[in-house]
Amino acid sequence: MKRVLVCILSFVLVSGVSQNNYVDSVLMVLPTQHDTVKMQTLHRLSGYFQNSNADSALKYADMLYELASKKNSVRWQANALNQKGLIKVTFNEYASAIVFFKNAAKLYQTIHNNRGLGNVNLNLGLVYSNMGDFTQAVKYNEIALKYYTELNNPLLIGTVFNNIGLIYIRQRTFNKAKEYLDTSLVYLKQAGATGSMGDPLLNLAIIEGERNN
Repeated sequence: MKRVLVCILSFVLVSGVSQNNYVDSVLMVLPTQHDTVKMQTLHRLSGYFQNSNADSALKYADMLYELASKKNSVRWQANALNQKGLIKVTFNEYASAIVFFKNAAKLYQTIHNNRGLGNVNLNLGLVYSNMGDFTQAVKYNEIALKYYTELNNPLLIGTVFNNIGLIYIRQRTFNKAKEYLDTSLVYLKQAGATGSMGDPLLNLAIIEGERNN
């Protein structure tokens, strides 16, 4: 997660001159877009500002939610709430993030959207981990794991196992952490996600380092 945030922040800082041009060009075509495409565009705009400008990011997420409500699109309403939760996480407003994520989960549940339910529970796990509530962090990661397993998505399954392993590292429960990280590698290898295998490998190296100290 930290690695992703660093990359996005670097992009915004480096491309600050062209940022307004990009947004202006997108906003110019927004009124002409079909509602489905318009919701996708608003979602992208919110994500674009997520790490640099909370007000703008929330504005576009609100616009997305409003349009989705008018179109009776529960999926996009849930996506908008999930996006608002991510914005709040970025700026360490965890209590608000939890509310948005849980409300998104309720909407995803009504339409049986397992991918959305997996994602939002994974996000809740991240929030509780950042707050130091490891019991809740593991709980929500395990809920996410259930949905990703139903989807038979080895990449997402491997991601959850890595997350849980990292939680156990933070609790210094190294044997249990290693079990989850080893399992993570199995699933990530199955998914062919060699680039993602670096995270559990790094976490396994952390365990060895801690054991040797």
